[in-house]
Amino acid sequence: MGNRVLCTGASGLLGDAFLREVMRGSEEAWTFTVHRTEMGYEGPWREVRVDLREQSNVEALLRKERPDAVIHLAALADPGSCEKDPELSKVLNLDLPLALAQACRGAKIPLVHFSTDLVFDGQAAPYVESDAPRAISVYAEHKIAAETAVLDLHPDALVARLPLLFGASGAWTRNGWRGMLDKASKGEALHLFTDEFRTPIRTDRIASFIPSILGKASGLLHLGGSQSLSRHEMGVALLESAGLQTSVIVPGRQSDREWVPARPPNVSLNSKAAQELGLVSLSFREECESIVASGGWLKGPAPL
Repeated sequence: MGNRVLCTGASGLLGDAFLREVMRGSEEAWTFTVHRTEMGYEGPWREVRVDLREQSNVEALLRKERPDAVIHLAALADPGSCEKDPELSKVLNLDLPLALAQACRGAKIPLVHFSTDLVFDGQAAPYVESDAPRAISVYAEHKIAAETAVLDLHPDALVARLPLLFGASGAWTRNGWRGMLDKASKGEALHLFTDEFRTPIRTDRIASFIPSILGKASGLLHLGGSQSLSRHEMGVALLESAGLQTSVIVPGRQSDREWVPARPPNVSLNSKAAQELGLVSLSFREECESIVASGGWLKGPAPL
């Protein structure tokens, strides 16, 4: 495996962690090409603007950059936005990964495509890779279709299902965890569910794990954290790790309201297979405390 990696969606929360992983100075120098600029970091990569909604642009990009591998992070990841604009969801969450899978297979390039725990309906957690997904939203429908199509087109690809992600990030990256901390510091109420469960994992853990298995693992793989927690439990640990009062948290029940799109109650992932490959995850509280101890949830640009 060479060190020339094409990374789409690198301005997002997980992409930001991948870029910072590069700067940690591992023995391999990873080169990332991203399609969105103004990241604010200086590092061993180039930034390229490309409209990936056009399949011809995808093929041209791979021919020009000649990557050794592709890490595909770009997506329309907000279920509400997908419900409002299903056409755009199809383009970004289904058509784009298909175009990448086809191009990567033709060029014999390893591909990592990221999916989501929300492909499940939340009725039979914890889920293993062999459990059948069931869509209850447009977002889930397109992500399920993409999983199947990517592996049909590129059987050697890795399709990694992500849980709820958290971690420090640059100011240019949308990060709901920082938003929660900001609201709590101002004494504003945080309404958090006691009956909606996920297996959250720190973005840094994914960013250090994926390079170690790139080109070596294929098929479906769950990348959940070590604990199944409710939104309320996460909120308490988040605020306490930052030294903030938890009295601003207002507990509620997801099941007391009707949601469009529907919200699955428990999509906790069984990630034993990934753990056996080397995926590490501490408890949510320990990870939050580590983030605070290492400088906090906001990361600035790297020094020139």
